[in-house]
Amino acid sequence: MSIGVFPEIDGRTRLAFGPAREVWLRRDADFDDFIETPTRTLFVSTATGVVLVMGFIETEITRVRIWRSHPDWPTRVTVAYG
Repeated sequence: MSIGVFPEIDGRTRLAFGPAREVWLRRDADFDDFIETPTRTLFVSTATGVVLVMGFIETEITRVRIWRSHPDWPTRVTVAYG
């Protein structure tokens, strides 16, 4: 999946990433669904393929929730899995 972020020239986008028991927000997620994770890994990368963070998953199907601070140009993105 692909998520747009704040243009780098205008500033950085802060990323929170981790298991749902550690990383979540008290509002409905912008994305909340199950995805296949046959390699039991989940990662966030740049458009050029540089991996920023990686999580190791216990199952081959994983619930993923994503929150953005803004629908088009978020300065903060939170990704919770599990």
